[in-house]
Amino acid sequence: MRVDAPLGQQDTVRFSARGKPYEAPIHDLSLGGVSFWLPRGEFALLTPGMTLAHATVERGEHSFVADLEVRGTRRVKSFLGGEQLHVGCQFAPLGDDELATLEAVLAELGGGRPLE
Repeated sequence: MRVDAPLGQQDTVRFSARGKPYEAPIHDLSLGGVSFWLPRGEFALLTPGMTLAHATVERGEHSFVADLEVRGTRRVKSFLGGEQLHVGCQFAPLGDDELATLEAVLAELGGGRPLE
């Protein structure tokens, strides 16, 4: 199940890519991975197969560090957000503590929707 991050919340993924730090808003989250948005100027930054080592996933008081494998990217144009890059990542195997934090975040968000 995927859980959408509520609009207006400060749910973020922090990572470094190509020697530069980034902070991106989370789109959705599941036990298997996370997706997030990057602004238009960053379209060439991430490509499928890349690993984002030691990324920090944050929701309120909860956070954990995980390696993320970029599984897919797509350009999206929206009225409010303009042109953005939607990035879908899979978690590398999580340790017990990271998994417990992720499960707490998913429970806090309450529910979810089937993977598409």
